[in-house]
Amino acid sequence: MRDCWTLQFLITGAVVLGLAACGGGGGQVASTPTPPPTPTPTPTPTPYDPGPIFAAADTQQFTIVNASKYGDTLAVRYDAASNLYEVSIDNGQYQALRPLDVTPNNGGLFYSFGAPGQGYIGLAEPNGYTYSRIGAFRQTNPSVDGLTAFGIQTPALGVPTNGTATFTGPIEGTTDAQVTGGFASVSGTVQLAFDFGAGTLAGSMHPTVAWSGAWDGGSQDLGTYAFKNTVFSPGSTTFAGQFDTTVGGNNSFDGRFTGPAANELIGKWTVPFIWSSDPGAGGDGLVHSATGVMIGKQ
Repeated sequence: MRDCWTLQFLITGAVVLGLAACGGGGGQVASTPTPPPTPTPTPTPTPYDPGPIFAAADTQQFTIVNASKYGDTLAVRYDAASNLYEVSIDNGQYQALRPLDVTPNNGGLFYSFGAPGQGYIGLAEPNGYTYSRIGAFRQTNPSVDGLTAFGIQTPALGVPTNGTATFTGPIEGTTDAQVTGGFASVSGTVQLAFDFGAGTLAGSMHPTVAWSGAWDGGSQDLGTYAFKNTVFSPGSTTFAGQFDTTVGGNNSFDGRFTGPAANELIGKWTVPFIWSSDPGAGGDGLVHSATGVMIGKQ
């Protein structure tokens, strides 16, 4: 006797059982099972789009400062006709920026350039900045990386020649203090007070060093470094100076204004420091160098 399950498959191609046709009793027909629900389509991921770097930029080469213990440099430009931002590493060929292949899981604006996986640039969220950006870049082949700040340069006659203004903002940096997985990093704040009429500059920087390693790492507040030997003159688009410290080593900062009327500024800095003397937390008690970039607005 042919199996009724096989028969039903041969005839209908579906499992619809008729028990009476298989010699069962009662002549009853089983109810048809409820069809399974239609699977919900997997949602299409929203493409990651960091948007333009600046809201309204004309074709230009942006003014830029770079800080890296390796000496690597980045250049950034924009072409309005093609609506493309492009970067160049160490005076190499310019390459267009594009969104990352995947959405990053932290804040910021992220772009890639070159071949897939070759180069990346990450910028901090604008946070009220219109003419300046601060961030980091990395290229895998050849291997280069660094910290950068760039923006729309203030024109020669755009700097006020009277009045005063105080700029505040973040700093980001790295050090030559080696720890597990890399080098100790730096974050903090900077304040710059200009007297445009007198051509003077005063201010300070407050960095904190952080690291990972033994005892899950730690941090060291380096305190406040007041400015000294500042260089600024009425109408100048640039400025420079040093930090007041008794620790010997590379010690300087310089920068330039951004925006049509010196609305913001960018700069780079380097300062020596004595790393924490607690060897259990990773410090060695020796003199080290920190270097980085800064950004500020009124």
